[in-house]
Parts: sequence; structure tokens; C-alpha cells
Amino acid sequence: NVWSDSTHAILFLLGALIILGIYQVCLFVSRRKEQSSLWFGLLCLVIAMRVIVTGNCLLNQWIPGFSWEIARKFEFFPIVLGPVFFSLFIRELFPDCVTKTLMRVNLAVGYSFAAFVLFFPTVVTSYLVLVFELYVCVAILWLLVVLLKALSRGEHGSGWLLIGFLVLAMSVVNDILFSRLVVDSAYLLPLGFFAFIVSQVILLARRFTQGFNQSEIFALELESTNKSFSRFVPTQFLQLLQRDKIVDVELGDQIERKLTVLFSDIRQFTAISETMSPKENFVFLNAYLRRIGPKIREHGGFIDKYIGDAIMALFPDSIESGIDAAVAIQRELAVFNQEQRVNGRPGIEIGLGLHNDMMVLGTIGEQGRMDTTVIADAVNLASRLEALSKIYGPGIIMMESLLDKIPARSSFRYRKM
Repeated sequence: NVWSDSTHAILFLLGALIILGIYQVCLFVSRRKEQSSLWFGLLCLVIAMRVIVTGNCLLNQWIPGFSWEIARKFEFFPIVLGPVFFSLFIRELFPDCVTKTLMRVNLAVGYSFAAFVLFFPTVVTSYLVLVFELYVCVAILWLLVVLLKALSRGEHGSGWLLIGFLVLAMSVVNDILFSRLVVDSAYLLPLGFFAFIVSQVILLARRFTQGFNQSEIFALELESTNKSFSRFVPTQFLQLLQRDKIVDVELGDQIERKLTVLFSDIRQFTAISETMSPKENFVFLNAYLRRIGPKIREHGGFIDKYIGDAIMALFPDSIESGIDAAVAIQRELAVFNQEQRVNGRPGIEIGLGLHNDMMVLGTIGEQGRMDTTVIADAVNLASRLEALSKIYGPGIIMMESLLDKIPARSSFRYRKM
């Protein structure tokens, strides 16, 4: 029963090592930047090689009469390749803590020993077991210094990695002494490596939690950034360009479609602004635009740009939405003027010009600076109609041909000029 329980424990450790090793290698294949996964996976697999040929010697139980030559190579490979894969794993985690010269020496020695084990008969390589073991001990001391250096620098995860490494190192030293009959224990490398894996699981959990928290913060910051961008480039503009995100917009993107354009301008604003300081001008304009902008959005439009005190807005849905917005703006202006007079400031008048036609909507500029815009004769016409409102007096002016396109023309009160 004791022998059976021991075998079951070894089988459990072997299965864990193989599964974890394959998982880590597959993780590297799917994401080549994660080279630490490759080296950790290979380390798990070479330790698994040693597990099946030491202790209960599972390989002989599974395949009676298995080649002693190959079995011994399975035992030697982890000794010479373990320090190589582990040092490469540490280098990926803490690159600034690993001396490049010592790293090259370690790789050269480890790969040379591995080639020697692979190509020479076991009866020859057996004479170098002591040399292999001395190499492992030197590599352990060097890696211990590297991890202590990482800990002193406050590298994330270095503490847990050091704890796991110390347990692993003690198990390696125990195996060396046990194989030379210095101590009466057992082969503990699988258990030591399992303890190291546990430390990595704890570290992974901490990193996952930290990464999840950072992802939440990033998502909130991204949402805030997107909202900020939408204040400069309206979401409707991106939708018209058939772009999901502002980062998808490229110089020269364009689309042609029928839109209603609205121009609004404060009459005699130059004279009004001369009575105010620059700061008062900004406060006044923002107070006025804060009342006008929502009326445009409420009727399905969006502000394409501000031109001083003027507004250029677009309505993709219908002509009626543009007219309804213009009427709502004039009504909101009456409320704004009433508040102005209560505060001892004069009221203002605005003119609005509208037109509807085919337009090209897109981006212009150059790679270092670009802007969204709408280009069409209809835009110039709407701007001129707004200018005519200063001469002829009505608050809203448009072409009669525009009214002819409205099915419910009689629902609007208008006069011809």
C-alpha cells in the first residue's frame, strides 16, 4: 500500500508537470511575445523526463526492458538543461537583473553538456556526472543572486519567485546528495518543483487580479477618453463615415449623401464683443451655446463646427428636423434674452440659414493635423442665406424649393420674399 500510494503521488506530479508544460508551450505558440511561457513549459517537460526514470522508475514499469541507455539520458538531460531553461525563464521576467556575459556562459555550458549527453554513450557521460552536478550548484547560486537582486529592486513577483526557487534549490541539492548516498532521504525534485509551481500559481493569481484591476481602470479611462473625443468629433459624424471608432478614421475618408445644413450667427456680434473683455466674451459665448447646442441634438442633428460665434450643424434624418431645430433655437433664444435682461445685459438676435442637398462628408488636412468637414454648394448656399437674414429680417431663411420638398408644408408658418 505504501508503494502504491507513492506511485500514485508520482503519477499525480508527472501528470501535473506534463499538462502544465504543454499548456505553457501552447500559450507561447498562441502569443509569441510570452517567451517566459516557452521556457517554463520546457522546464516542466524536462523535469517530467527525470520523474519517469528516477524513484519508482515508472518508465520501466510501463515498458519492461526499456533501453537503459535512453533512460540514463532522460536522467541526465534535466540536470544540464534545467539550469538553462530556468535562467532563460528568469531573464524574460527580470531582464535588467541578469548579466548578459554570465547568461551567455551559462547557456554555452548547459547546451554543450546537453550535446555531450545526446551524442556520447552513457558509459562516457557517467564519468561527468560530478561535473554536471557542480554546474547545477553554481547555476543555483548565480540564479539566487539574480533573484535577490530583483527583490532588492522591488521587481513585481520577485518575492514569491524567490520563495519557490529556494524550495526547488533545496530539493535539487537533496537529490544530488541522495544520489551520492550522503543523505538517506528520497528524490525530492518533483516535490520541490511542485512547490515552485504552487508559488507561481499564487503569483499568477496576484498578477491576474492586478491585471483585472488595471483593465477596469483602463476601460474607465477609455470610456472617458471616448466621451472627450465625441465632444470634438461627434459620434454621428463617425456613423455617417461608417467608422466605429475615431482611431479608424483616416485622412481622405469620405462619403456622399443628402444632408440638411444649418448655419447660425449672432447679429452684430463684433460690436457686442467690443463692450466685453476677452474673458467675458468666452463666458457669454459659452452661456449662449450651452442653450443652443442641446436643441440641435434634440432634433437629430449635430454640430459640425463652431466658427467664432457661428454654428454649422448637420441633420442626416430629414429636412423637417432641421427646420424644427431652427424654430426651437429661436424659442430658446427668447428665454436666453429674458435672462440676459434680468441680469442687466442686452439681448441678442441671431439669423439662421438652412438648405438640403447632396454633400461630401469626410476628412481633410495632412497626417499631422486633420479635421472633419462637409463640402458642397449647399453649404455655401446655407451660409449665404444666413447672411441674408441680417438684411431681410426674418430669424430663419431658406429656399422655397426646400419647402416644396416637405410633405407637411402647411404645418409651418412662413412668408415669401
